[in-house]
Amino acid sequence: GDDAWQRQNLRDVAGMVVRDRNHPSIVVWGTRVNEAAGSTELYLRTGRLARQLDPSRPTSGALATTTGARLALPPGTDEQVLAYNDYTARRGAPFQLRPPRAGVPYLVTESIGTLAGARTYRRTEAPATQHLQAELHAKAHDLAAADDRYCGLLAWCAFDYPSGWQRSVGGSKFPGVSDIFRIPKPAAAFYASQGDPRVRAVAEPGFAWDFTAQPAGPGRGATIWSNCDRLLLFLDDRPVGEASSRRADFPHLRYPPFAADLTVPRGRQPQLRIDGYVGERLVLSRRFSGDRSHDVLSCVPDDRELRADGTDATRVVIAATDRFGTLRAGTTGRVTLTLTGPGELVGDETLDFGATGGAAAVWLRPFPGPAGALTLTARHDMLGSATATVTTTAAGPETTPRL
Repeated sequence: GDDAWQRQNLRDVAGMVVRDRNHPSIVVWGTRVNEAAGSTELYLRTGRLARQLDPSRPTSGALATTTGARLALPPGTDEQVLAYNDYTARRGAPFQLRPPRAGVPYLVTESIGTLAGARTYRRTEAPATQHLQAELHAKAHDLAAADDRYCGLLAWCAFDYPSGWQRSVGGSKFPGVSDIFRIPKPAAAFYASQGDPRVRAVAEPGFAWDFTAQPAGPGRGATIWSNCDRLLLFLDDRPVGEASSRRADFPHLRYPPFAADLTVPRGRQPQLRIDGYVGERLVLSRRFSGDRSHDVLSCVPDDRELRADGTDATRVVIAATDRFGTLRAGTTGRVTLTLTGPGELVGDETLDFGATGGAAAVWLRPFPGPAGALTLTARHDMLGSATATVTTTAAGPETTPRL
């Protein structure tokens, strides 16, 4: 870029570091424009600036070519961690990562996306496609954990996003493990399962228990993402066995997934129960309904109280669920939304579940003024209606201290 662009780049780096340097979750600063091959003089300046403002953390930035990733940090730069967006893996081939360079800290800053596996990962895709995305993310992290020379891996990506560029469909790209509304897809279960079970025990099926796309159930080898030690399975509360660990497939994951035999005679739609144990202690018990006649519409806000200052807002997720609260991604039909109270609905007033995979979201934003209440009502032809009420409090005087 020209001189004005480079000055803006320096301002952006300074603003990023000053804003976030007190956050303990930050481990490295990205001081290179993503996949840039440009002026090394510029990246000498951005790297030094970041370390001047925060000497406690290293600097990095994804390179544009594989040359640096194969050899070492590019000469003339001031970056301390070699970073590369690794899309070595291709569709139809076994997943792999480029090997790191010995003696050089190496961070994989992107992988998978829509270049490995399928072109799109939506909740409306076939079960095999959604399963593939989860498997690829798990495999990428397993490979990175296998070699200490990898100092980290970030898979692409968390959320779907609007884009008209390569591999976009209808003005959006769909590589996220959550959708554009931040609602998790099946692949998000892998990440949830890697947390400490003492904090939150997880047992999340990698399949839909709805007998639509798979009338006989998910079959043999059905994946369940979990951080438990053991998973016991029940159909209509009758024990049908124990899921087996897939440690051989993912030897380096902290918590590998499980495989279960869940073949069901056609015509039956039993309730599935999963009991999870850590050691000898039962830490969770989850139920999934096979009977879609009891499905419901849910309407759940992230926050129950907002400030009536004209800027505060909250997301409301509208979804078709079974009677235990599990998303029914195969639900179709339209949902109409009506808002009452002193505020505005940010988003579409009509939602197409057939296009979004049984769930979508809008945001509620109160108008500035006195306290009150906002009530959002959602209506679906088959599932009935659901409401969400958010109370608002009058905004008080500004209390943020001046710096």
